[in-house]
Amino acid sequence: MNERRVRLAGGLLALIALLVGLAGPVVSVGAAPDARPPWAITDSLTAHWKFNEASGTRLDEMNGCGGSGCDLTDNNTVTQAGGKLGNAAQFTSANSESLTRADHADISTGDISFTWALWVYFDSVSGEQWMLAKRTGADLREYVIRINAAGSTKIEASTSSAGGTNYNLVATSFGNVSAATWYFVVLTYDSSADTLTLCVNNVCDSLSSVLGPADTTGVLAFGYDNLTHYFGGRLDSVTFWKRAITSAERSCLYNAGSGTDYPFSSCDATPTPTVTATSTETLTPTPAATNTATATSTETLTPTPGPSSTPTNTPTSTETATAGPSPTATSTATVTATPATTNTPTPTVTVTPLYDTDLELSTGTHLLVTRSITQGEVLIFLAVLLVAAIQIVRQVWDMAKDAR
Repeated sequence: MNERRVRLAGGLLALIALLVGLAGPVVSVGAAPDARPPWAITDSLTAHWKFNEASGTRLDEMNGCGGSGCDLTDNNTVTQAGGKLGNAAQFTSANSESLTRADHADISTGDISFTWALWVYFDSVSGEQWMLAKRTGADLREYVIRINAAGSTKIEASTSSAGGTNYNLVATSFGNVSAATWYFVVLTYDSSADTLTLCVNNVCDSLSSVLGPADTTGVLAFGYDNLTHYFGGRLDSVTFWKRAITSAERSCLYNAGSGTDYPFSSCDATPTPTVTATSTETLTPTPAATNTATATSTETLTPTPGPSSTPTNTPTSTETATAGPSPTATSTATVTATPATTNTPTPTVTVTPLYDTDLELSTGTHLLVTRSITQGEVLIFLAVLLVAAIQIVRQVWDMAKDAR
């Protein structure tokens, strides 16, 4: 009796162990939900001016310069005109018009990476015109974008090192600019590579071995060089980053000449999740064979009676029965109807995961932990269940025998 109880307990323990084992996790890396891109175009974006105001103070869309934004003061009534993206600030050089902002850490650089991007429209390309400048005195230039006075109609960028060395970069690859045309100008300094890059309509020139720009105390000025040179034309959608934007970001901002307006969300990096293919077992039941009825011919014997015997009253004769012809076997076909064959689709049973857990690793990769029951686990479960059932039946049978 004790031996039977041990066997019964063993079967139950095996069944419990199987059920616990089925709860263990199966890990697979799948197409987890997209994580935030590793960067956004607004990262390190310090200031952006739409220039949609008709006149007066031009508002900064960001909250730098002490939290209220790096708003610009209107000097001599900068007006408004049609812009590349909405409206633009219209500068008239004859009126000495400019927009300025006092020096602040948020618009100062020094030996750090930075980028300026702006749309420029010239009313005229004659003479020296300064679209953007921050400098102290005549030669210490933190950053400058202008058309030089030396009879050139090419856009030029300039900066000075803290030691007073001037670096001038001309957009020779793009060439001359014309009046009444919009141009997308991007000036980038990469401090890690000591490189100054100037692009006009996404055509770029670079200057290497540029020492870090000086951090001057000069005002930030649009349409003015802080001395005597002014700008005649329009500025629109001006943006300042304290980092070097990528070529992909620059191309997106240019947008094949159509421009992209703030907040530039269409230019954010697109995440590329890493997906590792994992096999998922699918239980496909095999349908039982279907018997198909087939028409068969069955012979049925049908007796053919001969003519009846007719007695003759003859005084001298005996009544004789005359046998007719022998029975003839006639084959009669019995037709059994064959049911029409129906194509039954084979169902595919997909194991449904018990749970999914999305884990974000420190590298930014998402790990999708999926728990599902495999076909092998199902077979093991059925086998152990069968063994346990046999054990129980055997114990009941033995107990019944003992009771007798």
